[in-house]
Amino acid sequence: MMSSGKLPVQPDPQPSNDLQFVPSIDNSIQQNVQPIQQTQTQFQNQNQMQPQVQPVPPNEEKSYMTQLFQNSSHPIICIFHCLFKIGSLLVYLLGGFITNSHSQNSVTGANFITVTVICILLHAADFWVVKNITGRLLVGLRWWNNVLPDGTSTQWIYESAASSSSSTYRPNAFDATFFWMVLYLAPLTWMSVVFLGLVRLHFQWLIVSVMGLMLTGANVYGYWQCSRDQKEKFQNMLNRGAQMGASAAIKSNILGKISAFASGMSAGQSQGHGQ
Repeated sequence: MMSSGKLPVQPDPQPSNDLQFVPSIDNSIQQNVQPIQQTQTQFQNQNQMQPQVQPVPPNEEKSYMTQLFQNSSHPIICIFHCLFKIGSLLVYLLGGFITNSHSQNSVTGANFITVTVICILLHAADFWVVKNITGRLLVGLRWWNNVLPDGTSTQWIYESAASSSSSTYRPNAFDATFFWMVLYLAPLTWMSVVFLGLVRLHFQWLIVSVMGLMLTGANVYGYWQCSRDQKEKFQNMLNRGAQMGASAAIKSNILGKISAFASGMSAGQSQGHGQ
């Protein structure tokens, strides 16, 4: 028997569980979307209206101490070069004022003893730091003493790193200027303090001021002996002072006035004897 020409009917595939989205546009809602160019223009206008923050230059951001020692090779050493000097002077001035205002007997008072001990310790610390550390690092100088084997004599030794023929050491210009300026200024300050103590009759405070003058003056003498350059500068300063004094005397004819005054005095005395 022949089969009919109808194909077998395939069953429908099972419906898929996937969600199907149909895009739709709702034109009932009006959307006021501004053009992109207009939005960018408004954003630029808002930026222009806001205050502009100017960047701070690097030099203004630095502190005063940083600007002061920015050219130094050893800024910490420079600070210690004057730290104990300033400390001893402040303790002397402030301690002396407090002691004299609150103690009837400032010589034997506890405040006077405390201030004196603190000042002496600060003087000793400054002498040791300047002699052993700051002079060697800032200007390449060192002075010290050596006790000879016989034990009865002492040899003083003054050394300079720049005086050696094989040495290429050259101190920093700022460090050298700062070192010598503070070194010379310290004994002058204590000399004025000693003078004021004598004028005001504060003899009890001369213990502190005279010790400060002696220790700072010892460092000045020691480093002056080490530095050939400082000797030449000091000699040139004396020569210039002598030349300026001589030229000023010649211009003002001081010598002529003195001789005329002396001759007039001698003439007056001779006339008095003649009468």
